[in-house]
Formats: sequence, structure tokens, C-alpha cells
Amino acid sequence: MMMENLRSETGKMKGMIYKAFDSAPTLAIPKSVTYFLISIFLFTSPGCKDFLEVDPVNQIPADQAISSVSDLEGLIMSMYNGLQSGSLYGANFQMYGDIVSDDTQVDEAQLSDFGTREIYQRATSIQLGLLRSTWSEAYRIVNSANVVLATINNNVLGDELSAAKADQLKAEALFMRAFCHFELVRLWAQPYDVDNRGNNNQMGVPYRTEATESVDQDLNMARHSVEEVYTKALNDLNQAETLFQNSGTITSTHRSSEMAVVGLKARIKFMSGNYVGASEEATKVIDSNRFTLFDSANGNPLEVMFETEGFDRPRQVVFQLVYTTFDHGMSGYYSQLNNLPIFNYASQQLMESYAPTDLRKTAWFLQNPINLKGRIVKYDRPQELEFRNVPVIRLAEMHLIRAEANMSPGGSGNTTEALDSYNAVRERAFGNNFIEETGTNQLLEKIKLERRWELCFENDRYHNVKRMKGQLRDGVAYNDPSLIFKIPQEEIAGNDLIVQNP
Repeated sequence: MMMENLRSETGKMKGMIYKAFDSAPTLAIPKSVTYFLISIFLFTSPGCKDFLEVDPVNQIPADQAISSVSDLEGLIMSMYNGLQSGSLYGANFQMYGDIVSDDTQVDEAQLSDFGTREIYQRATSIQLGLLRSTWSEAYRIVNSANVVLATINNNVLGDELSAAKADQLKAEALFMRAFCHFELVRLWAQPYDVDNRGNNNQMGVPYRTEATESVDQDLNMARHSVEEVYTKALNDLNQAETLFQNSGTITSTHRSSEMAVVGLKARIKFMSGNYVGASEEATKVIDSNRFTLFDSANGNPLEVMFETEGFDRPRQVVFQLVYTTFDHGMSGYYSQLNNLPIFNYASQQLMESYAPTDLRKTAWFLQNPINLKGRIVKYDRPQELEFRNVPVIRLAEMHLIRAEANMSPGGSGNTTEALDSYNAVRERAFGNNFIEETGTNQLLEKIKLERRWELCFENDRYHNVKRMKGQLRDGVAYNDPSLIFKIPQEEIAGNDLIVQNP
């Protein structure tokens, strides 16, 4: 076999093996074994036929891999574990946007080659480990969700699974499936054009709804359009909302719930320019009376939501990721405690845009008086509090969605709601120095600034600059093709229908 042909075949087989094992039911085979088997394939002689003819150990039907409610619960919990990993919401989702955002000042000397440097320079490749990990982990969660849904829909566990528990677990799986696809499409596709609602035909990502149970399974799937991904995600969430209502799961300290679903629906509709719908969803969360911005029972309400550990959920947080071991990377990207080298700082422009009396400036930043860089302390953790939870959906975001959606073109125009939400966020931010806003002059622009100050470094600014068709760091346009990540090699090699980004 010619060397170039060998490389081509090796890459394709590597992709197929990655996809088969990464997509298989989580309880069937550990990912570490996947990588071990891949290494055997890559570092043995070209005579790989015998290796490929060995019966794959992960070829276990779902009804054998899942044999009890405990198994099903374990698979559900593995999805949360995946979402909170450093590859997803444990660091990388936040970092990916921040590193090219206009609100971030980057210390280039601290960037890593073949990793953060390429993302910063907007020159990603199919081999970039960070992005390969994010893509595979997100789709692993998606496949686990599909296994859960198939197990329940096929009544594999019979009477052992109660109707209420089945509804709850199906809702959690649908929530996770929608969440992962939504985050992937925001990074691997052009942004949703809010001025072209219903017609966003640009390539998105494959929206997978079938469980992968065997290496023999056909995994080829073309990319769904951005419009289709948004629509499918909302369809999943609509089903999840009904199922959570049936099971009585309104809120949760450490898992998804009806309110988490509604909060995510508000975010997705907001990002697609469905401002009336976004406001309606956000209002459901606000009016549920399950949450409050003035959550000061355990300390400063501006800090408490970032200082929680275990199964204690601050009343400002709609959905959080709970950590009982230290397995996220926030400290590595944002915290200087323990002299960790970091590269993300708040820009001088952002720091100077805060009012002097805004309590968020001192609660969330420490500004260097010499170079004026703002050290981000939202995610700092004292040594005695090692396992901080990460808030993903907050009540403040719901208020800011409702306020901006109501005042945006195509929104409801409900100025009373907009002012109520705008003032609610500012009252907590300014404390005794709060002055109520009563007029609507320039209110929309004020709300947009409020969002920038409140949700900075929480996987928000980058995507909302794109929604508003603005400019990112160095004046890069919101739709510049260099911002879109390259689809990883494993997907390209193992999916004959996939099309690479330019």
C-alpha cells in the first residue's frame, strides 16, 4: 500500500472507530478503552484487516446495556458529567467565545500552541485537540440521550420504571440533546440571522436523534441547516417541558427541570430573533417566583451564585452544574489563585465602561493599576472551597432577555415589563446607589449595555455580538468565516455526507 493511501485509510478508520465508540452507549465501554484500541490500530503494521474483523466489544444492544432503572439513572448522570467537563461548560464553551470577544484582553504569551493560540488567531484546523474533544464529548452526550429515549420508548424496563420517572428521565435526555446541538451550531456554523427568521439555510451541524449501538451502524449524516437545528432543539424542549410538568419536576438543585427547559427556550428564541416568544418564556421563569436576584442569605448576592458547592443552588440560579470533584477548567482559564498562569483578562474598555458605583466591578474584577487589565475573579475559588459549581442559566439573564426582547424591533413593545426587568438587575448591581429608571429614552441601548456588564465571561458576549451583527476583537465582523471552527478529522473521516467549513 502506498504511504499516502495508508494515511488516507488510517485517517478514515480512525474516524470510524472514534465515532463508533464515542457514540456507543456509555455503559458499554469506557472512552479510555476507545483511545487504547485506536492506538493499537495506528501503531501496528498496515495489515489491519484482522483487527477490524474482531467482533467489537461495544456491540451491545441497548436492552442489554441498560437492564435496570439504576443503569438508566447512571447514564443520565453521565450526561451531566459530560456537560460539566472542561471540554464543554466546565470551561471551553466560555473560553471559546471570550478569546475572540471584544471584552477580552488576551495575554498571548500564555497561549498554548496547537490549542488556544490557534483559536485566538482564528486559524483552527481539523486536528485541534480542544475542538475535537468538545465535538466528541457533545455528541457522546447526545448519543447517551438517544439511548435513554430508545430504552424508555421501547419499554425495555417494563413495569420497573414508573410513568413519572420515565417522563422525568425522557425530559432530561431531551434537554441535554437540545442543549448540546444548540451550543455546537453556535460554534461550528454561521450565526442565525435574526433578520431572516425561518430561512436560515446555512449549514449547521448534524442533529442526531438515533442511538448508536454498533460499529456496523451507518453513521453518515449530512449537516442540518441552522434553521433546522434551532427548530429541532425547540421541538425537543417543548416535549421536555410537558414531560417535566407531568413528572412534577419544576426546579432542581443539580439536574435539569421545567424551569431550566423554559430558560433554555428563552435563550434559543432570543438568539433567533423571536423576541415575542423569548419574552414569553423568560416571563414564565420570572413569574414562577422560584428565584430571586436578592439572594443574600449566604453572603453578597453578586458573589454567592459563583461560590456555591455541592447540591446547594442559589436562588438566583435556574440551572447549574454541580461539582463534587474538581474536574472543570475555570481556574485554568480565569483564576490567578495559586499562581496559575492565565490568558483571559477583562479589557480596559470593558473595565472603564462600568459606573464607579457599580458593585459588579469590584465583586467580579480586580483591576491592575499599571496596565489597567481587569483580572476576572468570578471563578476564583478559595482553597477551602475547591469544588465550585458553575451557573449556566441565571434569573438575571431572563430579566435581560425580557427587557431587550420587549424593546427590540419585532418585540412586544411592553415598556413596563422592560423597565421592571432592567431596574431589577440594576437595583442589585448598585445597592444603595440605585436610581430607578422611569423613561424609555435610549432604553434599548441601555439594556444591551446592562447585559454586557452582567453576563460577561459566561458564554454570552461572543454570541450576542453575532446576534446584533457587531464586531468582535480587532474589528472582525460577526460573520467572518474565520470565526467558524473546522469540523474535526474524526467526523470528516467517518461521515461520508459531512461537508467541511471553508
